[in-house]
Amino acid sequence: MGDHPGSLALAQQMLVPGSIDVDRDLQNFVRRVNALMTFRVGRLEESAAIAADLIASNSDRTTYGAVLRYDHWTIVRGNHSVTLAVQGRLASARAMLMETVIDARRLRNPSSFCYLLSSAACPVALWLGDDELARHYAELLGRTAEDNCFTYMAELATWFLGIADLRMGKPPQPPGLDRLRPPLPHDKDVFITVYAALCDAEATARAEAGAPHWATAEILRADGENRLSADDIVAARAQFERALALATAQGAGLWALRAATSLARLTTPDEAARILMPALAIIEGDEHYPDVRAARALLAGLSR
Repeated sequence: MGDHPGSLALAQQMLVPGSIDVDRDLQNFVRRVNALMTFRVGRLEESAAIAADLIASNSDRTTYGAVLRYDHWTIVRGNHSVTLAVQGRLASARAMLMETVIDARRLRNPSSFCYLLSSAACPVALWLGDDELARHYAELLGRTAEDNCFTYMAELATWFLGIADLRMGKPPQPPGLDRLRPPLPHDKDVFITVYAALCDAEATARAEAGAPHWATAEILRADGENRLSADDIVAARAQFERALALATAQGAGLWALRAATSLARLTTPDEAARILMPALAIIEGDEHYPDVRAARALLAGLSR
């Protein structure tokens, strides 16, 4: 429901420090949950380290994961691709995601496949600017969800299909997004990170009222864009500055790059260069990715 600190506290209670009696599969499951919840509270580097260790040391299917109808190897790699993308390690995120989707589709575990598509494949593809691929993933999610009567996953598929269409300049297929059931708080935050126009007063107030989490910086930036559209340049700049400071502190390189680009457009050429260059320096990826391309184009235009 969006209570990320509460979820992390519960996940940490599952850990049994120093125990040698706990089943290895269960230990890996608990560490995976902790990696995810650590990411969601905005501790990206810590989350990435846990997941990387799990991936390096565990490449086989687990008994415990089978009992829960989720494949551990699929889920941990999908979650890690999300963390990599938000950190700005775009090329690594794309490579891991595409490999995981291929493996998961071959595995034929619908629960794991739907989780992977909704929680990682669709948002990461949209963050990387590959709207066609995101739409393909959303269609796969919708078909798999309908075949298995996963109503919630089918709703997420409809949201991602509509967003992908809007980003590509196409009218969303019925029902429109405004006809869908309102998303849960966490899902709404995800949707805002892939389509900033969905940011509203409720999302902004919720982001500002709670402890900073994985998407807070991007929600603040999206609110800044809304304020800029309303010609409130002072408020917009303040939100962009807050977003950049938070994203930088969290190691959220992709959000930092977006915030830096938004802020740089409101500053002098010298200030813009000082803002953009550090943000671009931490990104792993070339101009294949729209956020990188936009930042570099803005930086290049400063010298003309």
